[in-house]
Amino acid sequence: MDLVFTAASGNHAQGRHLDHTKTLIEETSVLCIRFHDLRYTAAILLIRRGVPTKMMADRLGHANAISTLKAHTYV
Repeated sequence: MDLVFTAASGNHAQGRHLDHTKTLIEETSVLCIRFHDLRYTAAILLIRRGVPTKMMADRLGHANAISTLKAHTYV
């Protein structure tokens, strides 16, 4: 499934299971951001590349394209 973080089973990892990554971040020069920030960044990149709103909504898990537009109208 080309996931960056996985559970031991290979499925999606839950954010609450990644708490140990805080220690890794503190020990490296990796910028600490929330998962929501990654989602927002993905949305901005999709907008800038001209991805259709319906496709963005599906990819971001929004119920409909209107939710996507409302969430990212100030970009």
